[in-house]
Amino acid sequence: MAKQKVKIIFALCCMLAILLCAAVLVAFNVPMVWILVLLTVLMTFITAAVLWRYVIREPNPYEDLELAIEQNEIVPLYQPIVHSDTGDVYGVEVLARWATPSGELVSPASFIPMAEESGLIIPLTRKLMAQAALELPAILATSKNPFHVSFNFTTSHIQSDTFIEDCRTFLGRFPKERIRLTAEILEREPFEKVAALKETLALMQAHDVTIALDDFGTGYSNLNYLNALPIDLIKIDKIFINGLTYEDTSTRLIDLVIDMAKSLKLSVLVEGVETSYQVEYLRKKKVDYFQGYFFSPPVRADELASWMARDATTYFTK
Repeated sequence: MAKQKVKIIFALCCMLAILLCAAVLVAFNVPMVWILVLLTVLMTFITAAVLWRYVIREPNPYEDLELAIEQNEIVPLYQPIVHSDTGDVYGVEVLARWATPSGELVSPASFIPMAEESGLIIPLTRKLMAQAALELPAILATSKNPFHVSFNFTTSHIQSDTFIEDCRTFLGRFPKERIRLTAEILEREPFEKVAALKETLALMQAHDVTIALDDFGTGYSNLNYLNALPIDLIKIDKIFINGLTYEDTSTRLIDLVIDMAKSLKLSVLVEGVETSYQVEYLRKKKVDYFQGYFFSPPVRADELASWMARDATTYFTK
């Protein structure tokens, strides 16, 4: 671990400094009593510095997060995505949780914004992909092809030098055509260098990666992005369906978004689906996919395997 290495190097440097000081003092025939006094003072300062650095000082949340990433405390959970017409599994979205040493799972709302602000989001996402690549192949051994696996990517990650190789490494852990990667573009930051971003996304599409615009309508996105970027699918945020009731006025906004997506020939996935009424109404609107607690919360890999064995037709009214 990076921090453990720093501590070891720090301790070795302290020991070396003490030995050098002692050697110099002996060489100049300084009385032993003064050597002991000076070494005691030096050790006191070193001890105080160590106590301040690692015990007394207020913890730095960014350093804690960096250490959590290094120690694989950021773990993947999987939320199923289903076809709206049959209820059959379409794929999963891989979501990050912070599993503390005490066993608590920390919500991403507590650390993802911090990761994005600090630049740690790229190594965090890379570690998440690596862990998912270890867990999913056995679960998907008998799944229908292709099984879609979605990750959230910031535009800074997509435009980084490692993005394409990160995706290739992940896909290389599965048999050919077993899965299809979906890159969900986060909208929590404005899109910069749109031309370069468009070029990267088009290259990924050429390698059968689906490009999705996440949380559509809640961030920086606008219609210009839909026209400028090669988007395959939009994910409609749950705020658009939270108020969905039997009253006609409650459907106007979601109807507009769905109709717009259809006119642009985009696939539509609705997030945050929690009630049977939402399911039935959105099925009538012929959206493509559902994701939400009505079907399943985010689950660990072993729970995902059990969930995939369920009877999909039980979700829909006959």
